[in-house]
Amino acid sequence: MTSQSIAVDAVLGDSGSEPGLRFSDRLFAALFNHLVYPQIWEDPEVDIDALQLKDAQDWMDDQQLNALWAEIHRTASQRARVIFRTAGEANILYGRVDAAVLGQWTYQKEQSEALHLQDCSAIYGGFHLMQRSPA
Repeated sequence: MTSQSIAVDAVLGDSGSEPGLRFSDRLFAALFNHLVYPQIWEDPEVDIDALQLKDAQDWMDDQQLNALWAEIHRTASQRARVIFRTAGEANILYGRVDAAVLGQWTYQKEQSEALHLQDCSAIYGGFHLMQRSPA
């Protein structure tokens, strides 16, 4: 069985996925566990300088956000930057992502607001730039 077929089975609930989980939860888990994680984050030599996240963070629960940002932090270089959009204006990370992780990142608020004004996608309420804080 390929990793793609395992992921499809996990999403559709055909291979022992937890009953009662919403489709979106199964989809996130399948994509994260079977496609993204093995290809990028299991490599101990990963040193990511820049990362663009899609708007999926708006639909993640706190556990999913924390798992995502823990891995981003673990794999990020000391000069790493992460950009992402949100449905609303606010940066959704504060109060949701563990302060021990988020405290090592700086929200570039003024630059984020300027970039949002230049953003060609009118459906998003916010554009955000997080930069890893100097060690």
